Amino acid sequence: MEKPSFIPIRSLSIEIFNFEPNISKRYLSADLIISHAGAGTVLEVSRLQKHHIIVGNPLLMDNHQIELMEAMHSRGHCIGVASASALRKIFGDTDILSKDILQLKPRPKCRESALFDELLDLIG
Repeated sequence: MEKPSFIPIRSLSIEIFNFEPNISKRYLSADLIISHAGAGTVLEVSRLQKHHIIVGNPLLMDNHQIELMEAMHSRGHCIGVASASALRKIFGDTDILSKDILQLKPRPKCRESALFDELLDLIG
């Protein structure tokens, strides 16, 4: 069965896709981005100053995605969740989701190399 391109969740529409050759174009048009906690993705979304939900993958070596997600979350730059099942819980209560999104602080614009250095420091 083919996945629908949009799923309504109360007043929220979510677009689902498997692969996008030009993901930056999608990021630019999005109000909220849900992604894995890969450093490249986190850096790109931070640079665009978009609202971001980061889903870490605890099964990867040394929990590096969880560490990055927790660092960004603790600074108020994203909503961080440790697994896909935790993400389902967030979308179960859109009132909480809306409140959390409103409290996010966009990353200040800065030199990309400085942000990359900061990310490296965060993940050790």
